[in-house]
Amino acid sequence: MVRQILQMGIGVALVATGLTATTHPAHAITCDSAEVGWYYNIRSISPTLVNEGGSRQVTLKLMNERVSDWSHARLGGQTRPGDKAWVERSSSSSGPWTQCPKQDVTYSGQEIWTTEANNVGYYMRACLQYPVYGYWSTLCTDSYYDSD
Repeated sequence: MVRQILQMGIGVALVATGLTATTHPAHAITCDSAEVGWYYNIRSISPTLVNEGGSRQVTLKLMNERVSDWSHARLGGQTRPGDKAWVERSSSSSGPWTQCPKQDVTYSGQEIWTTEANNVGYYMRACLQYPVYGYWSTLCTDSYYDSD
């Protein structure tokens, strides 16, 4: 009810001033389970993560299936519970980015494959998030543009 009244008030204010309001729909993204196929490592990073548990090496990869042009993130190495990975895409290399759901590491050393999204005509990157002294630190691969 309050939202309707507010929207009506904004509409009246716009009409009175002669302005028009436009909305831009969010770039919808369809995320799905990684399928069986020939995936290639398109981008990767192997950072040393440092937090209250000490330092450790992980590897984050952006994997692309060249026939279907769907991509997912793959996180491995010295992973720990609380680590998260996902893919995100954008129509611009500078964003804004739309994420697929984050995949959680549930046990130490677990390698995870995230859900994937089609990236033809989009920039895609893989990201990871890990806890650092009560905060979250996020790292992403460089983006990859698939033009076919």
